[in-house]
Amino acid sequence: MKINKQSNILFIIHSLGLGGQEKQLVELVIGLEKQLNPYVIVLQRNGKREEYLKKNGVPVITIENRKIPIFFRLYNIFTYCKIIQPIVVHGWGITAGFYASIMKLCGIVPVAMSSMNSGMELRSVMTKGSGRFFFNYFIPFFQKLFSYYLYRVICNSESGKKYITEVCKVTKNKVLTIPNGLDFKIMEKNMKNNVGLRKILNVSDTTPIVGFIGKLDYNKDPMTFLKAAVRVREKIRNVSFVMIASGPLMEEVDTFINDNNINNGFFILNQRPDAPLLAREFNIGVLSSCSEGLPNVILEYMYWSIPCIVTNAGDSGIVVKHNSTGIVVPIGDYHSLSLAMIEILNNPEKANRMGFEGRKRLEKFYNINRYVDDYYKLYSNI
Repeated sequence: MKINKQSNILFIIHSLGLGGQEKQLVELVIGLEKQLNPYVIVLQRNGKREEYLKKNGVPVITIENRKIPIFFRLYNIFTYCKIIQPIVVHGWGITAGFYASIMKLCGIVPVAMSSMNSGMELRSVMTKGSGRFFFNYFIPFFQKLFSYYLYRVICNSESGKKYITEVCKVTKNKVLTIPNGLDFKIMEKNMKNNVGLRKILNVSDTTPIVGFIGKLDYNKDPMTFLKAAVRVREKIRNVSFVMIASGPLMEEVDTFINDNNINNGFFILNQRPDAPLLAREFNIGVLSSCSEGLPNVILEYMYWSIPCIVTNAGDSGIVVKHNSTGIVVPIGDYHSLSLAMIEILNNPEKANRMGFEGRKRLEKFYNINRYVDDYYKLYSNI
């Protein structure tokens, strides 16, 4: 298919909040503007990144997801497809991918595809009750069914690709992996107006900071981070721990901190849009997840040349090269996590070397130019 600046492409996404999936779409759309004419349909009103797209000249259409039946939602998407006449409808996420495939099924668009940018390979195993049925049967059934009408299903991780091909049974030649990329220019631009983390927390330059950024839910497993922090504090007194996070486990986190008497030097900041910039003053960046795709937060740590300690969830252990750019530990193993923290805190030279190697790896494999080029080639080769 021949494409040019006049070629319309329509993205559909559930929301434009602060999550990593939303971040990748926004940066992709901005990157494609020079080559294509992108539109975005949002199924739930959330202005955090919606306004940013609009300021950059990208048309954003909001179809409120909560108040209208699915039939009317589909009708609205159908209407906008008729008006925009995109060459491709690209669903960003599970639900949006279903809508894209229905547009193709109805003959409204020539090509539909879907991106799965979150890790579900372990959720299908770990989730209990109705949730387990949802991940083991409901999603795989509909993913398989609607994949017949999709040109490609794109995953941002090899673990996501494994879930789609082995659990959902989608034909392997339809599934493609495009790893996330980080936009260095946005990081540099936003840094100009950022207030330093140490200033916000009143932490001295001589006190190392071990940081965690993420949602406080079972997938990110913040309790493993907290349990490791307790063990580290027993060995090293002069260290601060920072969680830039919020979510359903906040009460459990607060209770654990109080019960274990680690309030002093332990800080929790509500999840905020400048979290990637505040990470600049971390001495170690930690991700203790039990389920992942390819986490953007690791790329943000690597941008600041911070050594990473991650659990082997999703592609975390692929992005982070063990004993080269950081340390990879087993999922849920707070003992190994604490030992890794102590090792890096006690070896500043090793920490600096890991941070340096991480930045080089980021520049080579996970930059936004490679990410945008991979998607542009995909659209060009339809």
